Amino acid sequence: MLLCIATAGIVLTPQIGAAGSQDTVKLKGVVLDPQDARIVRASITLENDKLKRVVYSNEEGSFEAQLPAGVYQLTVESNGFKKLHTKALQVKYDDVDDLTIHLEPEPPGIHLYFPDYSLIEPENSPLPEKIKPRKIN
Repeated sequence: MLLCIATAGIVLTPQIGAAGSQDTVKLKGVVLDPQDARIVRASITLENDKLKRVVYSNEEGSFEAQLPAGVYQLTVESNGFKKLHTKALQVKYDDVDDLTIHLEPEPPGIHLYFPDYSLIEPENSPLPEKIKPRKIN
């Protein structure tokens, strides 16, 4: 069975196979970029009302998690890539789920953090010259 879930251009493809235990389900997969290069240290969060499990992709981009059967929200994050979030990933007993997760890169450009400069008091500046506030357009 092949199921594709598209979220904001990101594709999640679970492939369901055989063999599993009665207590937990082994969920394993790989995190890739659009050119199928493996993404290292991606954070994979699986959570529902009863459980939250966070695992990380290894140096091959692979990950594994043991989970009780149920419906989980899946969140995958990695620096430089858009966050993937799905609301209903069904994990069943007697299945081994192999996931292939493709993350889309962040749009090009510089991403800057601008702190609140209104807290700076130009009159009390330790610099030799006084800071003159001006509006930047």
